[in-house]
Order: sequence, then C-alpha cells, then structure tokens
Amino acid sequence: MLSKFLSNTGLAAALFFTAAAHAELTSPQKATLATAMASGTPLAILWENNDFTGRAVTVSDCLDINSLSKINNFNDRTTSIQLFNGAEITIYQHDNWQGSNRVITQNVNTLNNGPYYFNDEASSVKFNNCYQP
Repeated sequence: MLSKFLSNTGLAAALFFTAAAHAELTSPQKATLATAMASGTPLAILWENNDFTGRAVTVSDCLDINSLSKINNFNDRTTSIQLFNGAEITIYQHDNWQGSNRVITQNVNTLNNGPYYFNDEASSVKFNNCYQP
C-alpha cells in the first residue's frame, strides 16, 4: 500500500534517494522516514558528518527535543541536516532551547561554513512550523 501511494504521489524517488544513498539510517529511521513521507509530517534528519553521512538522528512528528544527548548521545554532533515535508527547525547550542541558535529552512550539507558556523554545536531542536493542538 505504501509503495503504491509513493509511486502515485511521486515520493518514491525522494524516499529511494534518502534510504539508498544513506545506508547509515537504521531500519526504524527508514520506517519513520517512509511514514513521514507518506503522511506529509514534517521531519528532520540530523547527520553527524558533512553531506548527510555518518550516524543520524531522525526527528519527526513535530516533537521538540530538549536534549540531544538523550537521543543516541547526539549532543554537539550535528554537522548536516536534511528537512522533509516543509519542516523548518531551530537548533540551539544548549539543552532546553537555550543559548545561540540557528534557524534551518532548507537542507544544509555542512554547518561548518557561513551563514551557519554551528558545526557540532546543537544540543536541542525545535520545530518552527508545526500545528500544536
């Protein structure tokens, strides 16, 4: 059913690219990505290395994360970010959405350079464009 939906909506190519090109995604992360793509839920993948490689943390369902250290010990490890389904996020230097921050509105293949200069700094994440009932 999901593959039929993806083919009919043209999302199969995006899903294939992400899952195939980034073998570092775990099976649960691939499932989360597939579900988000099918439902239109905003989703962000934080990557440990440049160009969407290395270990990854998937943030979905518009859940704000107050401490990345609680998720796969990902505190101060984010180097690149992929956004899906219109996701926009703010990454913060410290836990509980404190300290310097950067607003991310598009895929970023490296946080090493301008305008971001925020490599290995993110400790918490907030979605900017989610409806909260």
